[in-house]
Order: sequence, then structure tokens, then C-alpha cells
Amino acid sequence: MDKYISSVSPKGQVTIPVKYREQLGISTKDRVLFEERDGYLILRPIGSPVDRLFGSVKPLDDDVPWEVIRERAWEEQVARIMEETFEDEQQEDIA
Repeated sequence: MDKYISSVSPKGQVTIPVKYREQLGISTKDRVLFEERDGYLILRPIGSPVDRLFGSVKPLDDDVPWEVIRERAWEEQVARIMEETFEDEQQEDIA
């Protein structure tokens, strides 16, 4: 087991060693949870990879109303289901 020592800054901040940040996928501005258990302080990243990616891709069109986006998503889902159904029927006809 590796051990690292870090000091506490006047603002109460500590540096998480790179090894642990990489292992736990902790990046700048990520949120972490502190939990005290039996005299030990446990640090865990919170959030999901989706949370980390949120906002990383610019929307295609900021002026599209939510109703239009939902309708497009619905149409894409229906098209995908129809395509999958058509492929399944073709495979059954071949068999």
C-alpha cells in the first residue's frame, strides 16, 4: 500500500496525489464526497462520466424549442425501431 503525505493549506485545501486522481478519474472542478468512518476520512468522486462531459459539445442550434427536440428524438427512435424490425423480418425470410 502506497502512502502519501499532503499538507493542509490555510484555506483547508489538500492536494490529492496524481496517482489517486488518475485511478479515480478525478479532474479539475470535479466534485468529491468526504465521509468520516471509524476515525478515517474517505474521499470518493461523485457524479458520472456523463456529468463530466456535459457542456463539452456545443449544441447544434440553441434556438430549437424543447418540443421540436423531443419530436425529432421520437422520430429518430421510431425510425430506428422500424429499421431493426425490417432487418429482423428479412433475416427470418432468409432462414
